[in-house]
Amino acid sequence: MADGVLLPPKQAPKAVSIPVDSNQHSPSQLSVDAFARFLLWVMVLLYIALMLRTVFHLYDSMGFHTGWDLAIFDQATRLISRGQTPFVTLRGLHILSDHFSVILYFLAPLYWLWDSPKVLLTTQTVALALGAFPLYQLARERLNSPWWGLCFAAAYLSYPMLQWANTYEFHPDTLAVPLLLAAFLCLWRRRWLSYFLCLLLAALTKENVGLTVCALGVWVWWRIDRRIGFLTVIAGALFLIGALATIRYFNGGVASGYYLLYAKYGHNLPSLALGIITRPDTVWSDAVSVDGRTYLRHLFQPLMFLPLLTPSLLLTALPAMATNLFSSRGIMHTLEGGYYSALLIPLLFAASVESCRRLHSVFGRRGLMLVGINFVAWAMIGATQNSMWKQKRDLAQMSALQKHTRQERRRSAQRMMRLIPAHASVTAQISLTPYLSHHRQLYTFPNPFLQRGWGNTLKARRELETLAKHHIRSPLFHRSIDAADIEYIALCPAKSTFPMTSANFQECVLLVFQNPSYGIIYIDRDVVLLRRRANRQAGWRLLSNASGVHIQQAHHVEAAFWRWLSQQPFST
Repeated sequence: MADGVLLPPKQAPKAVSIPVDSNQHSPSQLSVDAFARFLLWVMVLLYIALMLRTVFHLYDSMGFHTGWDLAIFDQATRLISRGQTPFVTLRGLHILSDHFSVILYFLAPLYWLWDSPKVLLTTQTVALALGAFPLYQLARERLNSPWWGLCFAAAYLSYPMLQWANTYEFHPDTLAVPLLLAAFLCLWRRRWLSYFLCLLLAALTKENVGLTVCALGVWVWWRIDRRIGFLTVIAGALFLIGALATIRYFNGGVASGYYLLYAKYGHNLPSLALGIITRPDTVWSDAVSVDGRTYLRHLFQPLMFLPLLTPSLLLTALPAMATNLFSSRGIMHTLEGGYYSALLIPLLFAASVESCRRLHSVFGRRGLMLVGINFVAWAMIGATQNSMWKQKRDLAQMSALQKHTRQERRRSAQRMMRLIPAHASVTAQISLTPYLSHHRQLYTFPNPFLQRGWGNTLKARRELETLAKHHIRSPLFHRSIDAADIEYIALCPAKSTFPMTSANFQECVLLVFQNPSYGIIYIDRDVVLLRRRANRQAGWRLLSNASGVHIQQAHHVEAAFWRWLSQQPFST
């Protein structure tokens, strides 16, 4: 059997299973299976407990990189749960014009039980953890050993890409991981209805899943069942066409701005495919670059490079792998951006299982046992790069001053945000948005005064990707402030200034401080809150106390602002 892959059509699975002893159904074997399943449950529950502790700590301590993605999906899902249009004011777009995230409509009812961004963090953690069950069963049945099932489940739960995907806020495409693993199990068991249902649900997480389903269909046609493979390719093509059409519809008839990430290859899907085919030198350059090699090592090394032994199945990962490797956005081919590699995880693990079947036919059961020992060792070494270890190391290496600074900043932000009424319109610095996303009108500063990264146009995408410094014209900016009826402005200058450069951010904040439409109502070393039509003189007194600069007239505000800004503690 070529590549050690699944069975040819119409052939009984039992006929080609790895040979086992005649007492495989004996009471002792059943007790081994029960013990293995008990250990599996322990691993899964332990992963859920430790990971929830990690992501909740990141949320509560303002420890996410920016928190923006979590805020975007939280605002959208919350609006859906209340029967409202999920127009995300944080990005200036309908959520379905950004990505084909229809799965959010299935998650929205959870907000009826718990109205918090932690709903999404919990859902993501539990979903990724549950992926260990179909993988365990797949390895157990393909290799006819519960211990192999446990080995793969443990390697999966400690896989660095998986854990980084889990801790980088929330992204719907991570939910495709357990669904695609379940699809592989249904494929092996020939449960076609469940197989296609898993693929359909996976396709509702992001638009690029359709490409992966098409590639999977080609492999199924070649190795498993031609009819099912043909239907899989058709389903994948329909998923892709429907997803792209939906994005274009909700984006005002304009294609997604994400094509900008692949501008050197093309400006739409057909031209991208043609560009990749006709420019092999560029493709090779991207693949063998330092970043490309490092990215591929992060993918394959924890799996002992086993997927390479089943190239036919590994080819199904090419669309998702190319999407990351050829992107101009660096984080898409890094370990920290693991959520971009979510689609690759089930394919790599399924290929690893099939590679072990192939090794069994070469080395026998004892040889496969040696492979298993080495596989566990490689997985354990790779686990030292996972996100939970990094969070623990970073916390251990943090000085007492850094810990104190982080705690004080969090308390200041909490005190400030308690002053904002629940239904007020707010523009907030990006790091504060996850804690204010329950506001129907929440904007990422400097929006809506100055549009930056607004919508899913090429202009907005370019602003988000390059963060080039812009000259801000004071009169126009003041007129925009006066025209936009935003009640509160919440800022935490020591944190990320995305989607602006630090210089542009400081320039905008100074103009806000000087604008007569707003007055300061709360300020300390870390944060500042301004309210529309607040008493300016009272705000000057607060700024004077915070900066140590005496303010008598409006032109004194600039000196006080720069003095206050210079007192900002380092970012942690």
